[in-house]
Amino acid sequence: MARQVNDGKPDHVISKVEAHASRFKAPVIACLDLAYKPDIDDLRESPALRIAEHLADSEVGEVLIVEPHIGELPPSLEGKPNTIFTEAADAIERADIVLLLVPHRAFQQLNRATLDQKILIDTQSMWA
Repeated sequence: MARQVNDGKPDHVISKVEAHASRFKAPVIACLDLAYKPDIDDLRESPALRIAEHLADSEVGEVLIVEPHIGELPPSLEGKPNTIFTEAADAIERADIVLLLVPHRAFQQLNRATLDQKILIDTQSMWA
């Protein structure tokens, strides 16, 4: 049962993003982190990566990918015209929706005031 709940969480997050994105003509979504867990570069079996892939594939809007522990988009996101690899400050500035997927320490240092006018989906309650 616990496995089913965990496996369903990406779908829940995706539904929340899509609901908010539908309010914009051309939504920009910042996905903060793709790793399996905080402060690592391992993307294997990462629910965060699955969420970003779904958002990119569904073309819900422009998807800005931020992952401070890797240097480029992973192969599963390369070449998607609506997906851009960027830094956190740029992504947050441009985004309508900021989606925190994994609580890297680097994100704890962000100026919270930059998030005030954004729709924030904090899946980790880091900014709660």
